[in-house]
Amino acid sequence: MVVSLMKIKCLRWFGVIAMLSNASFTLAAMQLNASVDRNKIYQNDTINLQITGNIDVDMSIGGLLSFGRSQMEAPDTSAITQDFQILDQRQSYSMKTINGRSQSLSTWSFTLAPKRVGTLRIPAIDYQGAKSNEIVIDVLSGAAPKNEDNPPPLFIEAEIDKSSAYVQEQLVYTIRLYAVSQVRGELSDPSPQGAIVERLGETKKYYRMAYNQRYEVQENSYLIFPQQSGALTIEAQSFNGFVVNPRTRNRVHVRELSEAVTVNIKAPPAEFSGDIWLPAMSLAMNEKWEQSPDATNVGDSLTRTIEIQALGLLGSALPPVTTGDIKGFKVYPDQPNIESFAHENGVQSLRRETTALVAIREGQARLPEIKLPWWDTVNDVERVAVIPARDVAVEALAGDASQTPIPATITNSELGTNLAALGSTDINEAPAPDGQTSELNNPARNNNITPWLLVIALLIIAWGSTTWFLLGKLREPRRDEGDNNNTQSVQFKQLIKLVKKNDPEFSRLLVGWLQQQQPSLSIRSLHDIPDSWDDLRESALAFEATHYGKASGRANAFSEQALIDALTRFNKASSNTTTPDRNMLQPLYP
Repeated sequence: MVVSLMKIKCLRWFGVIAMLSNASFTLAAMQLNASVDRNKIYQNDTINLQITGNIDVDMSIGGLLSFGRSQMEAPDTSAITQDFQILDQRQSYSMKTINGRSQSLSTWSFTLAPKRVGTLRIPAIDYQGAKSNEIVIDVLSGAAPKNEDNPPPLFIEAEIDKSSAYVQEQLVYTIRLYAVSQVRGELSDPSPQGAIVERLGETKKYYRMAYNQRYEVQENSYLIFPQQSGALTIEAQSFNGFVVNPRTRNRVHVRELSEAVTVNIKAPPAEFSGDIWLPAMSLAMNEKWEQSPDATNVGDSLTRTIEIQALGLLGSALPPVTTGDIKGFKVYPDQPNIESFAHENGVQSLRRETTALVAIREGQARLPEIKLPWWDTVNDVERVAVIPARDVAVEALAGDASQTPIPATITNSELGTNLAALGSTDINEAPAPDGQTSELNNPARNNNITPWLLVIALLIIAWGSTTWFLLGKLREPRRDEGDNNNTQSVQFKQLIKLVKKNDPEFSRLLVGWLQQQQPSLSIRSLHDIPDSWDDLRESALAFEATHYGKASGRANAFSEQALIDALTRFNKASSNTTTPDRNMLQPLYP
């Protein structure tokens, strides 16, 4: 019985809930009212539109559920977007009950920005059978006047440092956002047609007094480089965001525009003599040497760095420095280093070019003069940056076989003739002329002859010693040859070690070694290695390029093993040849 009674009560409650859920949501005669905070605005202003409606609410469960579903529905505002842009929208509800009658006040708030100047209309809004009133708005061009009696909560200030400039000349455009309180939103960036725009530094924040109020200022600066002559127009910059009212702490949507800026851009003057147009506030060019070029030998490497520094030009606008081929030197340019960084007067740039110059031939070499014309925008005149020409004296390597004099030697025929002449004379038996007495047999003059005999005897001894020494040297060719082979073997091993260590001294030692191997040839640098030894030549030049020509393709083709193999083959060929074959190699520079 107890169970049956409980079942009956549950069924009754379910029936009540079903009846309540089927109750209808009734609306009293709804009244919609539309209102704005201002009827006259400027084109960069915004207005707040409010639409309110009174709704009678059925407090039954079904009515409350229906109200909960309907409260998320907003009026159709598509007609408003014809003349206005909806920047923000919100909705709120409040309910009250008087004498058992429940009523809800629904408010929809919209922030509108006009799309054009003139008389605009906010059309009537339909909502569930109710209709709002129409509103007329007058939109004026420009911005609202700002003064101490009407201080704006936010405004934008834009300025440019020059009213006219040349093509590619630097312009500094500054935009400042003033706000009396905290702001949130986006400030647009300038993007004029026919110009390159670069951001200059970070955003600066500071405080400034204006209209008898203290404003927080956000300042952004930009570099603008016009690329064509004529009028350059920088459109008005805009801010869309929110300002927090310092009194009520409410968030207010604002939209602000700056003034547009126009600059007259001039073409480069006809009297400019340079090939590349370079307008700058200042420009300088200089050179640096890691080693002094005043004492240079064949095979030496000189590192030359040329720097171009400019104020008011981007690094990408600085041209490369070209010197062309330099007689007596092999030129290995490296990749240029280009930098641009902020300066109090705009942008400062640097272009650094490093070149390795390897002396390949002795004599007087001339590094040509380098000129770079540029236009001084401060004084409106052409100037020329110059690196003067330089003469470099390249000396031969120490111990160069072609520069070492060969001492005179006594040939076998000359030696034999002198010995024969010496042996055929006997001073003790020399006959005296007829009618005279020999001075040697003359006791009266014996004392005068004795010193001369001693001198002649000493000369004979010295002559005989020299002859014996030369004959001994001629009998020992194999000993000298062995010593020379040992020296060459040590030098060869040293060359292999330098290759494995990637030591740049390898080039200098290789040239000296080749001079000893082939004294008949004038080998003063790696470039003098004849083409007939192409494997050794190419491998050695590739090794040199790894140190002095990083940007060249030859440096990328260097192989340590290939160079060692080429050296080994050359060493074997030289060791097996007792007499150098003068026809084997031909001089590269006759």
